[in-house]
Amino acid sequence: MMPKQTIREAFIEASSFLTACGVTEPQRSAQLLLEHVLGLTGAAYYMALPEPFPAERREPWERAVSRRGAG
Repeated sequence: MMPKQTIREAFIEASSFLTACGVTEPQRSAQLLLEHVLGLTGAAYYMALPEPFPAERREPWERAVSRRGAG
């Protein structure tokens, strides 16, 4: 069984992936994608960073990041 990934860990992983893909502003892109997929904005996003990443949002999250990295 995979250990639970936190939202912060998902952000770090996505930022690294987007950097490797040559995306401009990869950290900001990762944050905006997370906010969109998780339905969070502002302070709620920052407060959620240590929380486990919701399993039911994993597939939409991975699709969003891979599309952004390809774009």
